[in-house]
Amino acid sequence: MITNTQSEKDKATRLTGAQKAAVLMVSLGEHTGAEILKHLDEDEVASIGKEVARLSSLSSEDAETTLEEFYTMSMAQ
Repeated sequence: MITNTQSEKDKATRLTGAQKAAVLMVSLGEHTGAEILKHLDEDEVASIGKEVARLSSLSSEDAETTLEEFYTMSMAQ
C-alpha cells in the first residue's frame, strides 16, 4: 500500500500539470503515451512535449512522487 506523507504531497505540488503529464507519458512508454496524446488538443500536446524535453532536469524523487500520485488517484476512482 502506498501512503503519501505531507512532505511527499508538497513535492508533488511543486510540479505543474504539464510536468506531471510528461512524467506519466514517458513512464507509460512511447506507444501508450502516443495513444493518450491523440485525445488532447494541439496546445496540450505542445505543452507536454516541451516538458518531456526538459525531463532530464527532473529529480527521480519528483518523478516517483508524481507516479505515486497518479496511482493513488486512479485507484480512488
